[in-house]
Amino acid sequence: MEMERDRTEFFSKIAEEAELKGSVKKYIDLYLPPSEDRIPEKMSDSCQVALVIPAYGERKYILRPLGSLAEQVGTSPDEFEVIIVINNPPSAPIKLENEHDAIYKARLQHYETALADNQETLNLLSGIKTLSEEEISAGLSTTEIEEIHRIKESGLIFHVIDKASEGKTLSSEQANVGGARNRGVAEAVARFAEIDRNGIIAQSDADIRFEPDYVASLIKQYQNHPDIIGFRGAVELESEVDSGTISESTKETTRMKRLYKRLLNRYKDIQGIGYQGKINQAQDDSGESIPVFWGSNMSSRAFEAAKVGGVPMMGAGEDPAFGKRLAAIGKIGYAPDIRVAQLSRVSARAEGGHGIGILKANRRLERGLSIEVENPLVIPHINSLIEIIKERLSSTKDSAQASVIEAVQEFFGSHNIAFREKRLAELDDYLTSGNLITDEGIQDLLRKATKITLGQAIKYILEIPEIQAKFQAGIEYKDLVKAFQDIEGDV
Repeated sequence: MEMERDRTEFFSKIAEEAELKGSVKKYIDLYLPPSEDRIPEKMSDSCQVALVIPAYGERKYILRPLGSLAEQVGTSPDEFEVIIVINNPPSAPIKLENEHDAIYKARLQHYETALADNQETLNLLSGIKTLSEEEISAGLSTTEIEEIHRIKESGLIFHVIDKASEGKTLSSEQANVGGARNRGVAEAVARFAEIDRNGIIAQSDADIRFEPDYVASLIKQYQNHPDIIGFRGAVELESEVDSGTISESTKETTRMKRLYKRLLNRYKDIQGIGYQGKINQAQDDSGESIPVFWGSNMSSRAFEAAKVGGVPMMGAGEDPAFGKRLAAIGKIGYAPDIRVAQLSRVSARAEGGHGIGILKANRRLERGLSIEVENPLVIPHINSLIEIIKERLSSTKDSAQASVIEAVQEFFGSHNIAFREKRLAELDDYLTSGNLITDEGIQDLLRKATKITLGQAIKYILEIPEIQAKFQAGIEYKDLVKAFQDIEGDV
């Protein structure tokens, strides 16, 4: 009996491996057709990690990740390589629906600047690989020259994929941060397949500083957890010294908003409420919350990345979407020992990125407006409200809008929750678009109708008994308390 079970497990494993390799071939054929320029150098037989970094107008920052990767400890240069995808759209970005003119102008300006910037980045990286330090030092700062020296001395293996020069750009639908990531991931998958290794593909950004043990910790995590197919690591925000016209207050407020949203998502987990980026999949019986992937520090096993179709080619949100894809086929985890530091800076390179968030916050604060966020007091009532709205929609089709508004108003009033009549009046748009068919659509309406100032929201969430009982000793709670104390009154 035991021998028969062993034989069944053996052949089952062979079948799974064959299926996985079949997925790899399909993925490579789709995203690396013969027309694509490939990295000519063969991957080292010792390579364990391929790190993919998209760069769009990042000449000022590109040496930051490379310099820190040149100083890795606990590993050797032949155990990892870096794939940098220099990317820009083939044409100017189009204004998004409901996008403010100032934000679109910033994205357009970034595109126009990035065209020349990307070429400078390509020339610099090519020079580091092929020229002497003396030949490429002209016009560089002392700090940059020192970084280049460290990179060349370390033996760091890095490759550059040019998706920025004329005739080489990705299509307009794919020329975004998700498309750039996916192009690098496809290259990494193919390179690992050539040496017959299901290695680790890490992904990050062009303004990241990697901790000295980043690569060693990454390898260790996957070795210690063979059942995990993807990890999200820890990200620390560092303020940029030369931040131009953005005040420190704006940057701190943006950081506090990010901390608040993390704690709010933990509260939603307690209440069983889904949210953007959350993966609704029970991985085990521990009740562990499944991590939301961040592009600045996420990784996966190479062949599993291919099996899920790579990174979604989106201008924003590609990172949690990639995590969702992975979680649909296996287990993903959070590894605080895999650490990076990201610059908290203004940038219009990504449609919905951290840099755009700073721009939007700065615009509101300059006009004397508060930063507004989701009200945590609504969270325990979300499921009840969803049921009420669905019931009204099904029983009063002819007067659905008035009936739903009346029900929501009555509910909020009975629970002393402030709401906005103007937002509830937009219910007709939700009904005609069909957005209220889904729980997510209902949540979106309720979130917008009950937004409050960031300061008030933080006061509320820090006093919620469930939050205090479960998270008061945690780093997210403590960080939010400290940030709020430092800036209270400005939000």
